[in-house]
Amino acid sequence: MKGIMRKSLLKDLDKLLTILESKESKDKEELKRLSDHLVQDVAYYQNYDAATLAVLIYSLYKSNSCITTDHYKDINNNLISAKEGLKQKNYGRYNKKLKICFELIKHCNKNVKVHFNDIITAAKIKKSSKLLEQGLSIQRAASIMDIDRWELQQYLRQSSAIEKHSESSPAKARIKQAIKLFQKGNNPVLFLDAGPLITLTMAGLIQTLKKLKGYSNATFYITPSVIDEVITRPKQIKRFAFEVLQIKKLLRDNVIQIYTKKIPQTRVKKITNLANSAYSIKEGKIEILQAGEIETIVAARQENNKTVVIDERTLRLLLEKSTGMKKLLEIRKKKRVNVNRSVVDQFLIETGKPSIIRSSELVATAIHYNLLDEFLPTDETSKNHAKETLLNAALWNTKYNGSSILGHEIDEIVKALLS
Repeated sequence: MKGIMRKSLLKDLDKLLTILESKESKDKEELKRLSDHLVQDVAYYQNYDAATLAVLIYSLYKSNSCITTDHYKDINNNLISAKEGLKQKNYGRYNKKLKICFELIKHCNKNVKVHFNDIITAAKIKKSSKLLEQGLSIQRAASIMDIDRWELQQYLRQSSAIEKHSESSPAKARIKQAIKLFQKGNNPVLFLDAGPLITLTMAGLIQTLKKLKGYSNATFYITPSVIDEVITRPKQIKRFAFEVLQIKKLLRDNVIQIYTKKIPQTRVKKITNLANSAYSIKEGKIEILQAGEIETIVAARQENNKTVVIDERTLRLLLEKSTGMKKLLEIRKKKRVNVNRSVVDQFLIETGKPSIIRSSELVATAIHYNLLDEFLPTDETSKNHAKETLLNAALWNTKYNGSSILGHEIDEIVKALLS
């Protein structure tokens, strides 16, 4: 065990022993706060010992009401002994005493193993959100921490990680582009990244795609990598099972289609490598994207640069305003970021700079064409006020479910559509 980790655990054990001196009603809330702090340590250090103590504290929090007074004292005494073992670097004694504590907790709570999985998942998600704040894409951050993108986007509802960014194109211009694209009978072809599908599903707005398809005869494609992200991987996670079923129904109903043409993976890999070689700090290159994100771009270019629907901030910045990417990374990393301009230029040549809109623009366009009028409030003084209410409600819903849209952008879109 590294010295810095041992010192951190000793501090946390001191706090835990202070809480457990005597059984009181306030213990549960204090254990919860300490458990949340330990989860951050697990995320930062990615250390098994930190995880073990975090699970123990979380289990004490979950089991607090049913632990007997005698077991409470026994747990406290064993933790005192564990602390002494850790001080003396007697890790065998430390682990043995923690094991006894787990056995005492199991007398009233059999879910200690479940708690371990909860802690590890929570830690990975927190760490992923920190990676987002460093400028990485959602898919890249989820991949590094080996969690599902659905889990990360669900967590981001309560996080400011996707709020802290600059936009690469004015919201007014993007919504104008979307409205023109979906004019009646225009037969637009769009490629959907995984992010917008997750956002629309979690926001309860997935039927927006069906409405837009019916109105403008739109074709929505998704690539095999997107299938993997929105269906294959999350279908075994119970809390996302119904969301997966909704997307599968859209596939059955031909609202969205799987892109079946061969996508050259050598090209996908080449473009991904360019993106991940373009920016660097003193310590080395900054890998910001995953190949799966590029697959959608490559497929769109095969169809003559059709529109791509991307909620992901990082990829949009690279494609639309690469100078903004440098600024973002320097703010996040608090370090000077070097840009290989020739690599960035080659990246833009290879991708062809496709047209980009977000799930937010899809929803706003559907409201503009009166396709979501069933949700208009009837208690407003005028139809215009009712539409304003619906626009604000729906757009803020997309924001808090994964679409990287800023508050002032929502105001701009609402104003543009009501003027």
